[in-house]
Amino acid sequence: MHGDRRPRSRHFITITLGVVLGLTLLPTAVAGARPTPVRFATFNASLNRNAPGQALTDLSSVGNAQASAIAEIIQRVRPEVLLINEFDYEPDNALAEAFQANYLSIPQHGDVDAIAYPLEIGSAPRGISLAGCRSGRAGAGR
Repeated sequence: MHGDRRPRSRHFITITLGVVLGLTLLPTAVAGARPTPVRFATFNASLNRNAPGQALTDLSSVGNAQASAIAEIIQRVRPEVLLINEFDYEPDNALAEAFQANYLSIPQHGDVDAIAYPLEIGSAPRGISLAGCRSGRAGAGR
């Protein structure tokens, strides 16, 4: 991409936060039950940085305006299944856990409630599909 100064080898993380679709829809399997609506959302968060560890530094405490704005939108929309793109990779899910603890778990405005998601992490270098990859690592588990 012209003008993009991030290294091509940089890993970005796709975070799928939410409940497993099959478990969410389980109540609809009961005869006569009305389908349970499930809200899906995807968000290009731009919580990726040019220096390793910078995003984790930015989200390791409350007060980051960008993260707060993203969390508020998520808290307002309240999807059951959430896909966050443009989110840096940190070992041991450190960045995702910091975002949950310091932003999603804290109401970002007086008229919204905190929200919590279990984490399901998958990452790949830019442009590599994770389709069919259960491990979350490109080329693994096929």
